[in-house]
Amino acid sequence: MAIGFVNTAVHLSIYAALNPWMPYLMAHVLGCAVSIVGSFLLNSCITCRTRPTRRGFLRYPVSSVFNPVASGALP
Repeated sequence: MAIGFVNTAVHLSIYAALNPWMPYLMAHVLGCAVSIVGSFLLNSCITCRTRPTRRGFLRYPVSSVFNPVASGALP
């Protein structure tokens, strides 16, 4: 639960910082990308107590890509 809060806070912080200088969708995508990387690292290290791997890093965003696409398509 706490990791989800951190993930959301990171996404919204990056979005809020970038939105005045770039289009909504670009700020949203960058915020999502950074929060997905952070979420992967936190989930690997804290939740699963494993070391992050390249293979896991490449597979993790596949499970997370639906949310930014859906929320970006419905502004």
